Amino acid sequence: MRFVRVLAAAALTLASAQATAQTANLKFQTGPGSNPVAYGYYVGPFWGTVTSDPTKPKIDLYCVDVLNSITWGKTWSANLTNLASGNLANTRHGDAKLANYQQAAFLATQFTAPGVQTNMWGGIQAAIWNLLNPGQPNGGTNVNLNSTEAYWLAQANLWSQNTQAVSDFDFSRWTIVTDVNAAGNVSGKGTQEFLTTGITPEPETWMLMGTGLFLIVGFAFKRGRMV
Repeated sequence: MRFVRVLAAAALTLASAQATAQTANLKFQTGPGSNPVAYGYYVGPFWGTVTSDPTKPKIDLYCVDVLNSITWGKTWSANLTNLASGNLANTRHGDAKLANYQQAAFLATQFTAPGVQTNMWGGIQAAIWNLLNPGQPNGGTNVNLNSTEAYWLAQANLWSQNTQAVSDFDFSRWTIVTDVNAAGNVSGKGTQEFLTTGITPEPETWMLMGTGLFLIVGFAFKRGRMV
């Protein structure tokens, strides 16, 4: 029984490491003028392609990083960290900012929420940036005006205090996209950091997890009971 537990821990640890260590080659596809401008920046949802995937799928990209930059047509290699993985070591801000990344994911959903207009995107974007880089930029302090950073930060805080809403939010759909040269560096290295819902664990990750669980179950049944 002890051996089975050790095997289980080893298999799950290996699967977790594989799931949180994925990388991909990406290309930023949003062209100049495609998005509204607020506070001197393009704001709102962007998009790109996964060039390391033979099918070159299109993915959404939500910028969470105002201290670094990206240009149209930029290609880069990125660490892919699932927001539900429990390990943010390959991101710019690490585990200490898990709640901030979660709030940023919630705010990213608001760009296309019912009733939200593009003139509100600047406030949403500024709120996302301020979650991870406070004070950058100043997106307005009127908490009652739905085009300001303050309004959307308040919405994010209300959401995070609603335990049912947080529980219902599927963080496993969200992936943090971090330049491979930028892990642990808030600024000065690599391209901008993004969130996306367009990337899921690769098949070999699930195969690895399935193999590990199969071995665990097999050993358990061999002992005549499940553990």
